[in-house]
Amino acid sequence: MPKLFKSKRITLRPITHEDLPILRTLHSDEEVMKYIGNGELRTEQQSISSIDRMLKVEAENPLLGAWIVIDHEKNEPVGNTIIRIPATDETTEGIEIGFSFFRNQWRKGYATQTIQAMIEYTRQYLKEKKVVALIDPRNDASRNTLLKSGFKYDGESIYVDQTTGAKLPSEILAYEITEMR
Repeated sequence: MPKLFKSKRITLRPITHEDLPILRTLHSDEEVMKYIGNGELRTEQQSISSIDRMLKVEAENPLLGAWIVIDHEKNEPVGNTIIRIPATDETTEGIEIGFSFFRNQWRKGYATQTIQAMIEYTRQYLKEKKVVALIDPRNDASRNTLLKSGFKYDGESIYVDQTTGAKLPSEILAYEITEMR
């Protein structure tokens, strides 16, 4: 995968073990975690395991993995994003993206910019025709952001939380890539 890529306002760089403080901040915020996985806060060991798991995914397939989202202007992290095989209990077509941002960065356009970057990344490097996002059915904010970015409702599934193993109802929102470059 490209080690670093940029959009208009953000830089995405691959996650490393040095990013543990960023994940700890995200994973210990009740509002951020409310609709992620089973909604529980993550322990430090679970945050470390998340990084280990994403680095393993990247080692097995260098085009997949996790990135830290950095604001160009401030040169500071604002959240993270992932791209992986869909974490569902049955086969789901496409490639999954996910994202989370520090609460004080919500409603500033970072999610929209990150989604657009992940779509372009998928188009350019993965040559996939479908990008999916699995969301908690109660997560109106993520649904609205995804819909605004061109995603459409694509059914329901059971999300398998990679940290806890919990199986949770999930909505699938999908973006169809129509032209490959």
